[in-house]
Amino acid sequence: MATTRTGIDINAPRAVVYQLLLDGDAVKAWMMPDGTSEVHRFEPKEGGTFSITTTYDASTDASGTEPQHDAYYGRFTTLIPDEKIVEVLEFVTEKPDISGAQMVAFTLSDIGNGTRLDIEHTGVPSGLSPADNEASWQLALTKLRAMAEGRA
Repeated sequence: MATTRTGIDINAPRAVVYQLLLDGDAVKAWMMPDGTSEVHRFEPKEGGTFSITTTYDASTDASGTEPQHDAYYGRFTTLIPDEKIVEVLEFVTEKPDISGAQMVAFTLSDIGNGTRLDIEHTGVPSGLSPADNEASWQLALTKLRAMAEGRA
């Protein structure tokens, strides 16, 4: 299991960024870097649960016709308004190299007139490359930044 860290500077107040992290419709739009997602359940409160399915634009089968799907579920363990969100998640899978609990911590801090959003993703399974995980987070954060700055 690995840990990855990434972050982004956003020209919007922490309250705006925090709200986008806890809005199921917003998460559906920004979380998936290259594809679509469906939010089945999203209860943004401590102890609240979520369930999400993602479909990637690129196919992973030999014929190039089958889209790749991932499904994961989890719960919010910590919610400190405008400061921190911690969630524990797990993929729905029979593949042992991507199974197991993972923790994602979102930390928001002030920078100038905006927000610094840092993500620490611990327990990244061995079947996920840390470099690919960081790259996916960075793509998602770029979408989140555009949303937040559009609302600021």
